[in-house]
Amino acid sequence: MRDAISVALGDARSRGAGVSLSAARGAAPVQNPHQDEGSDNDADVAAAPAEIRHLAARGIHVIVGPLRSNVARAEAGALAAENSVALSGTAREPSDTGTRVFKLAPSDGQLAASAYAWMRRRWGPRACVIDDGTSKARAEGAAFLAVDSSAKHATLGRRAVDDCVEHADAVYATALEADPIFCSARTARRAGPGTLVGAMGLRSFDPTAFSKAGRLWRAEPAAIVRTAAIRALARRYHARAFVAATDAALRFYAATQIAVDVARVGGNPAAFLRRDRFVTVIGTIRFNSRGEVRDPPIVVRSVD
Repeated sequence: MRDAISVALGDARSRGAGVSLSAARGAAPVQNPHQDEGSDNDADVAAAPAEIRHLAARGIHVIVGPLRSNVARAEAGALAAENSVALSGTAREPSDTGTRVFKLAPSDGQLAASAYAWMRRRWGPRACVIDDGTSKARAEGAAFLAVDSSAKHATLGRRAVDDCVEHADAVYATALEADPIFCSARTARRAGPGTLVGAMGLRSFDPTAFSKAGRLWRAEPAAIVRTAAIRALARRYHARAFVAATDAALRFYAATQIAVDVARVGGNPAAFLRRDRFVTVIGTIRFNSRGEVRDPPIVVRSVD
């Protein structure tokens, strides 16, 4: 994220824009590198509202970041109170109507809607949602239930899990250490729904371990097409970061492009973001009232 922002600001300055980088104070550094993964970033979550207020006090109301959805949710109240907005290339939530978090990656709800449409066509309309009880998994499961209110729901470790799967055509599984996956109810029964969701809660989760049970599927953002402009950007990014530009980096570059446009206009940044369209390196971006990109390209692929 930092490298993408820096390259984007350098490019903006080369075109005559008077922009500068101002970092928030930040949470205390995480000493254990294994804690700097997944959703166990409690220090970032705790620091988020104060960071928004700190920036607003310095006259900064257009923020690029955060990386993760739980930090974005923690910022929501402070963003509203300070008339500020956040643009993220990777956070998928929050997606409440009127949110001030604008997301360049598909939201949990958009991914769930694509997954359910695919499940319904292939296996039937009855869905079962199983989560592992963590806050991340519950939020992802809730996004699916918002799409299909008739779906049954169960949490790992409760007797209702088997009953949920028994009366479903398909299963949507969410857990701490893996993005949601889905499969036919028959595959879930063969794999053991509790075993599958439990495995998804571990960093060592290997989807191929369940290949004998059947195929597992996932809805995910479509890969960004490497146009000539993006290939040129990728070379500049590599010169700075010494690694290839991922789709996440490209989205944060685009988020910075949008932030520069919004900061130039002034006034109510949230209204501007919901109203206008923005030409970026990854294409023209428009946001809806939930801070979601309109019609994001999403693909469904086998992960086993």
